[in-house]
Amino acid sequence: MGSIDFFAVARSVLLVGRVEGEANIRAVVQIKNNLAAFGHPKAFELSENGFQWLGDYEITADEVLGGGIRYGGI
Repeated sequence: MGSIDFFAVARSVLLVGRVEGEANIRAVVQIKNNLAAFGHPKAFELSENGFQWLGDYEITADEVLGGGIRYGGI
């Protein structure tokens, strides 16, 4: 598993991850697109009441990837 072949064959790839500092907010960022211009990142919120789209969100793929990772020594 973890093969790049799955990513390479796809025409569009979306990355979903946590927004740093926002416990219930997640962002969707397009990281590959062979068909058209890249779409704008979107955000959604998960709560006890369910799922709610928040709309366009200013965030990059690098920020999404770094948002949920905590670095530190062992």
